[in-house]
Amino acid sequence: MRTKHVMWPTTLAAIAVAGALALGVSAAQAQNKCLSGKTKCVSKNASCMLQAEEVSQKTGQPNVWYKCWVKFYGGTEGFEKSCFGKLELKNDGPCLTFGDLDAEEAKVEAFVADVVLELYDSSPPNKCSAGKLKCVRKKTACILTVHSKAQKLGLPLDPAELQKCYDKFDGGTKGPDAGCFAKLEAKQDPLEFETVCPSVADAATQEAKVDAFVADVLAELGAP
Repeated sequence: MRTKHVMWPTTLAAIAVAGALALGVSAAQAQNKCLSGKTKCVSKNASCMLQAEEVSQKTGQPNVWYKCWVKFYGGTEGFEKSCFGKLELKNDGPCLTFGDLDAEEAKVEAFVADVVLELYDSSPPNKCSAGKLKCVRKKTACILTVHSKAQKLGLPLDPAELQKCYDKFDGGTKGPDAGCFAKLEAKQDPLEFETVCPSVADAATQEAKVDAFVADVLAELGAP
């Protein structure tokens, strides 16, 4: 079993998060449906791919990213029917970026591949790995949804909603034992191989990956 020696978030880290939330509250932005839509597109694409990996870990079948590509790229109908294409044609914002469909797809694929590599790499199907993928998927979607809502309405980020995304993942005020990863690791049974986590104590590492991915996506989309 691979073991990740990663410290749980410290008080200093919590202060840093609080500071980031405070900045989000003070930074108002103009209404932009295009930016909001693109943020939502990326969120759905990342969720789709992570869920495909999750299903693969549950069933032992190869992951199926094809349906994710079809939804994001528009399938055989081309760019005009793609998630970004429809938004750029409307240009309801106006759009802050154009022609970035491939770049954002590459970011999502790299993020998912990195998460998979760290959580289980080539390990056999595993319930713990599937559960951790779900944890990462939900936190990523949660944060991007908070941003998308703020962008659509032209409002500051909602600190309470954003904090919920973190609390569900790392346990919040209940402590690390109540975190999404910790609960899965507590269920491990040496007699049931599929419940034994290929990696442990990696919640902080994965949380950092999610935060870095979200920040990268928002920066590339031109979000304030």
